[in-house]
Formats: sequence, structure tokens, C-alpha cells
Amino acid sequence: MNRATVLLLPLAFSLSFGLADAPLARAACTDGSGLCVNDGAGVKWKPDATLSAAQLKKEEKKRKGASARLNLVIEGGRGSVFIDGRYASTAPLSRYILEPGAHDVQVRDGARILAEGVLTVPAGVDVEISVRH
Repeated sequence: MNRATVLLLPLAFSLSFGLADAPLARAACTDGSGLCVNDGAGVKWKPDATLSAAQLKKEEKKRKGASARLNLVIEGGRGSVFIDGRYASTAPLSRYILEPGAHDVQVRDGARILAEGVLTVPAGVDVEISVRH
């Protein structure tokens, strides 16, 4: 095997088994909240907002339709992602299933909050988000 083949084998393996991250728009995040939605298909981001327990319960009852898929990366760092108050994963997130409606989202690096707010997603969309570290 030549050097190019050896370098491309891990990528080919990842792509063939669906392990590679979904492609994200690589534009720099310039939003003041530190979170940029790279896909504007009806997705809304309200920074520095939260949903109360009653609002979360009401949102859960309203959620109908095809699930959305969330892809999230952190530019220049790492972090943990919390959705509706529950730990979702360590970033990057790839194809995380999200029901349509409003969700509390918080991205943290240890005790430091990188982004926090309410993300509203319509049914059946792919949402691509980048967070500035």
C-alpha cells in the first residue's frame, strides 16, 4: 500500500459505516451569543433564554411530526451539550435526534457556559450548529 492509501483508509471506513461527522458549514461563528445556526430552515435561536419546567412539559405535549437531526461542533475547543436539562453528549454531536419544538440548550466547558438559550426546530430538518469557544 502506498502512503495515500494508508491515509485515506480511516476516512473511507468512517464514511462507509456512518461514523464520520455530518458536513457542517465551516463559516466562523460571529453571533454575539457564541452559537450560530448554520441552517436557516425555520430554526430559531433565542440566546440567554430558558424554558421553565411548566413550559418544557407543555412543549413535550405539543411535539408532533418527524424528528429533526442536530449536528453541533465547537470551534476551537471542547464541551458538553445539555438539552432540556439533560446531558446529551460531548461535542461534536452528530445526528442527535431532536423532537420538533422548543428546547433548552446549554453548551459548557467545565463550569464555563459557552452558549445557552432556547432552540426551536421544525419537524424533519437537519440542524447544523457551531459554537465559538
